[in-house]
Amino acid sequence: MADKKKYVRGTSPKGTAAWPRLTEPDCTFDPNGMYSVNLRLSVKEAAAFMAQIDNAHKGQVAEVMKELKGKGKPPKVKEADMPYKPVLDEDGNDTGEVEFKFKLKAMAGSKDKQWAQKPRLFDAKGKPLPADVKIGSGSTIKVGYELFPYYVPSVGCGVSLRVLAVQVIDLVEYSGGSFKDFGFNEEEGFEATAEPSLTDEDSEDPSSF
Repeated sequence: MADKKKYVRGTSPKGTAAWPRLTEPDCTFDPNGMYSVNLRLSVKEAAAFMAQIDNAHKGQVAEVMKELKGKGKPPKVKEADMPYKPVLDEDGNDTGEVEFKFKLKAMAGSKDKQWAQKPRLFDAKGKPLPADVKIGSGSTIKVGYELFPYYVPSVGCGVSLRVLAVQVIDLVEYSGGSFKDFGFNEEEGFEATAEPSLTDEDSEDPSSF
């Protein structure tokens, strides 16, 4: 029997979390759910990590081409997108940051045998996070990941980043989104009337009447 394939594991540099879905999976595009988090690093901090991914990507392309050639098929294969990209501002200018995308299916296995899985979440000292703590964008984190090589003819050949665990260095707890989280800025125009302050009469205990 062939040995089970081993995937390369590692720990990312410390960076900023963007759009984390780590406590509850997102079922928008996958009914079984998907956990995910994007990690933003400066170009300098990201350089070695990108090189590791690039090497794994090239190795996977070479391996798939070799397999296809052995089957008598054309060795040319489509290459999938990298699991990272430069971060651009709203005007399309480079911000000097790179964003890495980590994902993990909430259900693993095949149709015949499936099991649930989720990322393990720890605080800065290594203690498991309480279930009610929700990691929000802006948190400082490290990601324990696995490089997962794949080949899907329609998508291409490449590697993805599986999020296995997250260490939270500085927590920004998710609160549903503030004014600026949605990309809004102050404008001239309508202003809601402030709530009236209580007078001494208003603040009296109604039970005294």
